[in-house]
Amino acid sequence: MARQIQQVIDEGHDQGFGSLRLVRDTGAVELRWKGKLPAAVDEAVRAGRRDVPVTVAESRFTLAELTAEIRRLFTAPASQLGGELVTAAPLPDASGLKLSVAGTTSVAAVTSNLRANRIPVQVTAGSAIQPAGRWDDVTPFWGGSVIWTGTGALCTAGFAARTSTNAQVMITARHCGANTNWYTPLYQLYVGRSNSGSVALDAMTISEQTYQGAVFTGPFNSNSGVPIVGWASAVLNDVACTSGGFSGNDCNTRITETNMYFNLNGNVTGPAFMTEHLAGVASVGQGDSGGPTIGYDTGGFRALGIISAVRTGQQFEGTCQGYDYTGRLCSRVALHINIGSILSHFNLTIATS
Repeated sequence: MARQIQQVIDEGHDQGFGSLRLVRDTGAVELRWKGKLPAAVDEAVRAGRRDVPVTVAESRFTLAELTAEIRRLFTAPASQLGGELVTAAPLPDASGLKLSVAGTTSVAAVTSNLRANRIPVQVTAGSAIQPAGRWDDVTPFWGGSVIWTGTGALCTAGFAARTSTNAQVMITARHCGANTNWYTPLYQLYVGRSNSGSVALDAMTISEQTYQGAVFTGPFNSNSGVPIVGWASAVLNDVACTSGGFSGNDCNTRITETNMYFNLNGNVTGPAFMTEHLAGVASVGQGDSGGPTIGYDTGGFRALGIISAVRTGQQFEGTCQGYDYTGRLCSRVALHINIGSILSHFNLTIATS
């Protein structure tokens, strides 16, 4: 009902609009308005009251007035705020603004400086906003982001999935580290804890956080990606996109082997498929393990598998792409565990977005 009322307001009947919210304790809809309700909004409110409680209260300010003050504050002299304005939003009842300021030594001083403003403010200390990216992702976590054990091991998250009880998990490579805690490398946010996984599939799941059906694409420092619409089996001679957290995204690879098995640390591992870069670029390397390999069809991007290993030797190795460091090994040929086998083994469904 709140959405229906908001839709009428958004259709141009917004002069005087203050705020609209659900009252969580009662299940009612509360509308704040400055002045008289437009006829269309009044009609929507009356229609809503047939099904749920809808209250209309006088609003001290309109959303337009509050938004104008927000824009002014973001351009105000630093001396007025005593720090960097990080976030600004209307209070739920449209009676003023709530601000968070980074770098201030005194919230009280900032509040005092702004006390003369026509619109009241509530001030809290905040920290700078950072765009979420491969190396500093935030919940819900995406595939293709770099994950860290907190002591040394760095790998890449693969795909979000759901268990039979609808719990959220993130799939990645088991050789990265089973039964351990994982974090983001830069801001050390808790990504979750891995389970014991499957040695034969070189796969495990991470849980205890929220994960979204999307994967990062672009370079190693990208903060953009694509939604996952489902999963598919790898098809021989088809093209695929690898998206390791260190190497970044590369779609110039071809699937050269399917339904294969390989020896990983003395263990028979698979079923898997192999990809080779069409231009001979060493597009997959250390740090990319567990990362997503995706394919595209008319419906969008689908999960194909997770990066497990690379072929080594002079004929395969080359200059690493993306984030490099001394001694990092990269290859033009990579091996990937079939996503269908992982989903079946762990009784999972791929998370879509």
